[in-house]
Amino acid sequence: MDDELIEEFGFENIQTYFRFAGNLEKVRLLASLNYNRPRFENLVEVGLAIRGNAIPLGEILGSLSLKELNDIANNPGKQFKRKNQAVEFILAIPNIEEKMGATISFRELFKLNPLPEKFSNVNLQEIASAWSYLDEVVGVLIETYLSGRRTAGAFHNSYVKDYTIAYEVLGNLADMCPRAKELINQKYSKAALPKVPQHIGCTCSVEWS
Repeated sequence: MDDELIEEFGFENIQTYFRFAGNLEKVRLLASLNYNRPRFENLVEVGLAIRGNAIPLGEILGSLSLKELNDIANNPGKQFKRKNQAVEFILAIPNIEEKMGATISFRELFKLNPLPEKFSNVNLQEIASAWSYLDEVVGVLIETYLSGRRTAGAFHNSYVKDYTIAYEVLGNLADMCPRAKELINQKYSKAALPKVPQHIGCTCSVEWS
């Protein structure tokens, strides 16, 4: 199913969409320097999101805080205690969208669209969860590889090798597995280097003295 989506919209667009698909109703404020801004702009181009004035005004107002709504309502006779009352009052103000444009940058607002009807058979949440799980697994593998590379770099650094008397393993006891705990509080000679990482997800590091 995700192959069809990737073919239709592109891998990077689907990757972004799945990251945020847990809440399709949310109106998101993405300033120009926001990391995800260009990604959401791409979603708009392929029809997976809408932006600015294309988002129903009631939904935009519903995403604001009660304080922001009262500021927009500017009703000296009453401070609203409920958002739905404030929204209803604001929507009745003539030319309110134009007035709001003075304080809200509509082009910074984005909202995801549901998938097109031809993908109605797709269980979006199941696929999004699978991709999220995959991201976590890949992240753990990458961190393990980088940890091993850092350790190997220390062992092969000529300066470290020449001036090191012994090595020791450091790690966070709260997150450390039982095997890794056996490695700490020991000294290791150059002839018997400690082997880390010990397992996938190991974050232990090596220090020399």
